[in-house]
Amino acid sequence: AVTVDDAALPSEAEAASGHLDSVALLEQEALLQLLPSWMHDEGADFHFEQTEVVGEPISRCRGRYKWDDGASMEYELTDIGGTAKPDLIQSLGFNFNQGNSEDATGYRSALETDEGVLINHEYDESAGEGSLQILVNDRFLLEVQLEGFEAEAFEDVLENHLPLDALLRF
Repeated sequence: AVTVDDAALPSEAEAASGHLDSVALLEQEALLQLLPSWMHDEGADFHFEQTEVVGEPISRCRGRYKWDDGASMEYELTDIGGTAKPDLIQSLGFNFNQGNSEDATGYRSALETDEGVLINHEYDESAGEGSLQILVNDRFLLEVQLEGFEAEAFEDVLENHLPLDALLRF
Protein backbone atom coordinates (compact mmCIF):
# COMPACT_ATOMS: atom_id res chain seq x y z
CA ALA A 1 0.00 0.00 0.00
CA VAL A 2 1.10 3.55 -0.60
CA THR A 3 2.30 5.55 2.36
CA VAL A 4 1.75 9.22 3.01
CA ASP A 5 2.68 11.41 5.96
CA ASP A 6 0.02 10.42 8.52
CA ALA A 7 0.74 13.54 10.56
CA ALA A 8 -0.86 15.59 7.77
CA LEU A 9 -4.07 13.53 7.83
CA PRO A 10 -7.06 13.68 10.10
CA SER A 11 -7.27 10.69 12.38
CA GLU A 12 -9.77 7.99 11.51
CA ALA A 13 -11.77 9.04 14.61
CA GLU A 14 -11.87 12.67 13.41
CA ALA A 15 -12.96 11.56 9.98
CA ALA A 16 -15.69 9.33 11.41
CA SER A 17 -16.93 12.06 13.79
CA GLY A 18 -17.79 14.45 10.99
CA HIS A 19 -16.06 17.34 12.80
CA LEU A 20 -13.66 18.12 9.99
CA ASP A 21 -13.96 21.34 8.02
CA SER A 22 -15.13 19.45 4.99
CA VAL A 23 -15.62 22.53 2.84
CA ALA A 24 -12.28 24.36 3.12
CA LEU A 25 -9.62 23.62 0.54
CA LEU A 26 -6.45 22.02 1.81
CA GLU A 27 -3.41 24.26 2.07
CA GLN A 28 -0.19 23.56 0.19
CA GLU A 29 1.64 21.44 2.74
CA ALA A 30 -1.39 19.27 3.55
CA LEU A 31 -2.13 18.64 -0.13
CA LEU A 32 1.51 17.89 -0.95
CA GLN A 33 1.64 15.35 1.89
CA LEU A 34 -1.14 13.39 0.20
CA LEU A 35 1.22 12.51 -2.65
CA PRO A 36 3.02 9.20 -2.07
CA SER A 37 5.93 9.45 0.38
CA TRP A 38 8.32 7.75 -2.05
CA MET A 39 7.97 10.78 -4.34
CA HIS A 40 9.15 13.01 -1.49
CA ASP A 41 11.96 10.57 -0.62
CA GLU A 42 13.17 10.39 -4.23
CA GLY A 43 13.18 14.15 -4.73
CA ALA A 44 10.32 14.44 -7.19
CA ASP A 45 9.61 17.91 -8.56
CA PHE A 46 6.45 19.41 -7.00
CA HIS A 47 4.27 22.32 -8.02
CA PHE A 48 1.35 23.79 -6.07
CA GLU A 49 -1.28 26.30 -7.10
CA GLN A 50 -4.52 27.78 -5.88
CA THR A 51 -6.62 29.00 -8.74
CA GLU A 52 -10.15 29.15 -10.07
CA VAL A 53 -11.76 26.90 -12.66
CA VAL A 54 -15.19 27.92 -13.98
CA GLY A 55 -15.36 30.46 -11.16
CA GLU A 56 -14.74 27.92 -8.39
CA PRO A 57 -11.61 27.91 -6.20
CA ILE A 58 -9.40 24.81 -6.29
CA SER A 59 -6.07 23.74 -4.81
CA ARG A 60 -3.87 21.57 -6.97
CA CYS A 61 -0.47 19.98 -6.62
CA ARG A 62 1.61 18.04 -9.09
CA GLY A 63 4.51 15.74 -8.60
CA ARG A 64 6.63 14.38 -11.42
CA TYR A 65 9.30 11.72 -11.24
CA LYS A 66 11.48 10.39 -14.04
CA TRP A 67 13.51 7.20 -13.77
CA ASP A 68 16.92 6.66 -15.37
CA ASP A 69 15.40 4.38 -18.03
CA GLY A 70 13.16 7.23 -19.25
CA ALA A 71 9.93 6.03 -17.64
CA SER A 72 8.01 8.75 -15.86
CA MET A 73 5.05 9.20 -13.56
CA GLU A 74 3.12 12.37 -12.92
CA TYR A 75 0.61 12.73 -10.10
CA GLU A 76 -1.84 15.63 -10.07
CA LEU A 77 -4.11 15.97 -7.06
CA THR A 78 -6.88 18.55 -7.10
CA ASP A 79 -8.98 19.50 -4.08
CA ILE A 80 -12.30 21.13 -4.97
CA GLY A 81 -13.57 21.40 -1.37
CA GLY A 82 -16.22 19.44 0.42
CA THR A 83 -19.28 20.41 -1.61
CA ALA A 84 -20.03 18.13 -4.55
CA LYS A 85 -19.63 20.03 -7.83
CA PRO A 86 -20.10 17.66 -10.77
CA ASP A 87 -19.81 20.46 -13.35
CA LEU A 88 -16.47 21.55 -11.89
CA ILE A 89 -15.21 17.97 -11.76
CA GLN A 90 -16.20 17.47 -15.38
CA SER A 91 -14.54 20.74 -16.43
CA LEU A 92 -11.33 19.47 -14.79
CA GLY A 93 -11.46 16.58 -17.25
CA PHE A 94 -13.07 13.75 -15.31
CA ASN A 95 -15.12 11.55 -17.60
CA PHE A 96 -18.26 10.40 -15.76
CA ASN A 97 -19.31 8.40 -18.82
CA GLN A 98 -16.19 6.42 -19.69
CA GLY A 99 -17.06 2.96 -20.86
CA ASN A 100 -15.13 -0.27 -20.97
CA SER A 101 -13.41 -1.30 -24.18
CA GLU A 102 -10.44 -3.32 -25.31
CA ASP A 103 -8.61 -3.58 -28.60
CA ALA A 104 -5.29 -4.89 -29.91
CA THR A 105 -3.29 -2.00 -28.42
CA GLY A 106 -4.85 -1.58 -24.99
CA TYR A 107 -7.97 -0.93 -22.98
CA ARG A 108 -10.22 1.61 -21.26
CA SER A 109 -12.07 0.79 -18.12
CA ALA A 110 -14.25 2.46 -15.49
CA LEU A 111 -15.09 1.09 -12.07
CA GLU A 112 -16.52 2.11 -8.73
CA THR A 113 -15.10 0.72 -5.49
CA ASP A 114 -17.16 -0.29 -2.47
CA GLU A 115 -16.20 3.07 -0.89
CA GLY A 116 -17.70 4.97 -3.83
CA VAL A 117 -14.37 5.88 -5.42
CA LEU A 118 -14.70 6.28 -9.19
CA ILE A 119 -11.71 5.12 -11.23
CA ASN A 120 -11.17 5.57 -14.94
CA HIS A 121 -8.08 3.94 -16.36
CA GLU A 122 -6.69 3.35 -19.78
CA TYR A 123 -3.51 1.78 -21.05
CA ASP A 124 -1.92 1.80 -24.49
CA GLU A 125 0.30 -1.28 -24.67
CA SER A 126 2.04 -0.29 -27.90
CA ALA A 127 3.14 3.04 -26.40
CA GLY A 128 3.69 1.81 -22.83
CA GLU A 129 1.52 4.67 -21.59
CA GLY A 130 -1.39 4.77 -19.22
CA SER A 131 -3.53 7.19 -17.34
CA LEU A 132 -5.74 7.06 -14.28
CA GLN A 133 -8.48 9.40 -13.13
CA ILE A 134 -9.68 8.80 -9.59
CA LEU A 135 -12.52 10.73 -7.95
CA VAL A 136 -12.66 10.38 -4.16
CA ASN A 137 -15.57 11.64 -2.03
CA ASP A 138 -16.62 14.07 -4.78
CA ARG A 139 -13.76 16.19 -3.44
CA PHE A 140 -10.39 14.97 -4.70
CA LEU A 141 -9.51 14.32 -8.32
CA LEU A 142 -6.28 12.36 -8.63
CA GLU A 143 -4.82 12.00 -12.11
CA VAL A 144 -1.81 9.84 -12.81
CA GLN A 145 0.03 9.78 -16.14
CA LEU A 146 2.56 7.01 -16.77
CA GLU A 147 5.00 6.74 -19.66
CA GLY A 148 7.41 3.91 -20.40
CA PHE A 149 5.60 1.38 -18.21
CA GLU A 150 4.82 -2.25 -18.96
CA ALA A 151 1.21 -3.35 -18.44
CA GLU A 152 2.07 -5.23 -15.23
CA ALA A 153 3.74 -2.16 -13.71
CA PHE A 154 0.72 -0.03 -14.67
CA GLU A 155 -1.62 -2.48 -12.93
CA ASP A 156 0.69 -2.44 -9.88
CA VAL A 157 0.34 1.34 -9.66
CA LEU A 158 -3.44 1.00 -9.87
CA GLU A 159 -3.59 -1.68 -7.19
CA ASN A 160 -0.83 -0.60 -4.77
CA HIS A 161 0.36 2.97 -5.25
CA LEU A 162 -2.64 5.26 -4.94
CA PRO A 163 -3.30 7.16 -1.67
CA LEU A 164 -6.97 6.17 -1.53
CA ASP A 165 -7.05 5.35 2.20
CA ALA A 166 -5.61 8.77 3.02
CA LEU A 167 -8.01 10.61 0.71
CA LEU A 168 -11.02 8.74 2.09
CA ARG A 169 -10.31 10.25 5.54
CA PHE A 170 -11.57 13.63 4.33
